[in-house]
Amino acid sequence: MKGRLYKRLSCDFGKILEDGDRYDVVIEVGELPINQSYNVHSIILRHRCPSLYKELNEISLDTSDVKTIYKPHISTKAFTIIIKYIYCGKRAIKNFHHEQGGPAFGSLDFQLEGNFKTGKSGYCLRYDYETPIRSERSFSVKDYEVFQ
Repeated sequence: MKGRLYKRLSCDFGKILEDGDRYDVVIEVGELPINQSYNVHSIILRHRCPSLYKELNEISLDTSDVKTIYKPHISTKAFTIIIKYIYCGKRAIKNFHHEQGGPAFGSLDFQLEGNFKTGKSGYCLRYDYETPIRSERSFSVKDYEVFQ
């Protein structure tokens, strides 16, 4: 029963993404001539991808009450997988796995985190030096030199 409910809910969120009705965010990815716009919903980003939502809060509305995020360094193919994961969960990315968790895209700007093999929920993490180079257990001189 639980599996069917999740599958149906996943399909419903997929339809919301495809339909794009009542969107309030446009995400433009890729560089001309190979670029694409995605009409998405801030409420979904708020709960499923905090890094994009944080970026969204720093952008002001345009004349049509829509916010636009530009990601020219991420390919359209990669972002299609990311946005489907954000909306539909792991069912959208069955064949894409990364050693550390989920797939990583572009210049490691985003990586999908979570235990995909056991089915535990995941989330979208932005890799903009969010991971500290020094922790209580380890310190890497090599990583530190890269930052300087």
